[in-house]
Amino acid sequence: MEDIDFLHVNSDEFVVGISLENVENILAAAKSSRIKREYLEACTPQHRVKLLSFFISKKLVTVKQFEVFIEDTCYVTEAEKEGWGWIWEGGWKKKAGVSWKKPFGDSRDFFYYECKDKFPVIQISWNDASEYAKWLSAKSGIKTELPSEYQWEAFAFSIGLTSMMERTAEPILEVKDSNDFIELLEQRLQNNPYQNGICWEWVYDWYKAYEPSVTNRDFGEVYKVLRGGSILSEGIQRGREFRFRRCPTARSPYYSFRIVQYF
Repeated sequence: MEDIDFLHVNSDEFVVGISLENVENILAAAKSSRIKREYLEACTPQHRVKLLSFFISKKLVTVKQFEVFIEDTCYVTEAEKEGWGWIWEGGWKKKAGVSWKKPFGDSRDFFYYECKDKFPVIQISWNDASEYAKWLSAKSGIKTELPSEYQWEAFAFSIGLTSMMERTAEPILEVKDSNDFIELLEQRLQNNPYQNGICWEWVYDWYKAYEPSVTNRDFGEVYKVLRGGSILSEGIQRGREFRFRRCPTARSPYYSFRIVQYF
């Protein structure tokens, strides 16, 4: 089994989320943003949490690491079961035959797979990521999970990932097709030891309110949370507090994951 490099986050108290005042400031500063107010309000209120120490993988799970899991378990991913996945070609489209091994369904799949020891695995659903974590936990004998939202945000703070409030002026990168994605992926992998901002990262939690006073029709146990933003995201979405949500079966070339262990 390939070694995974971890970052140790010490037990501490962390500030997570943003305040309602921050919501107004972000909306005022990012006049061209397409992000709805409700997404920002879902990141409120700002509050403190106490976390026990944990180890989080510095990089996203690679294609090669996921392949070992597949070979060992014969697991069939969500995209493979259903025979399709989402891709971006000037807009979101369902495409037959794509999966973690062929995430685009075109000539770039070969290059992606050839670089399997460094490229993050993509076209991964929350269910797929969770099964990988369960397998690694049993295989290694070390408790392994997807990070919680709070752990992910503490990790983001620890590596110096900036707040949403500092990212309002960042432009959206124009990604027209998979060719653009591969080129940008290679650029983002360079001098980026933690691979943040490349793919949305699945975390353990359901998309729920931080406290009962915050309401949102999407809160509950329907959607799982993704963090960190992707190459396709606005700067605000790549801020450390931003919360995104998708069904646990969702997959695309912009979804991946990292893991947490407890030594």
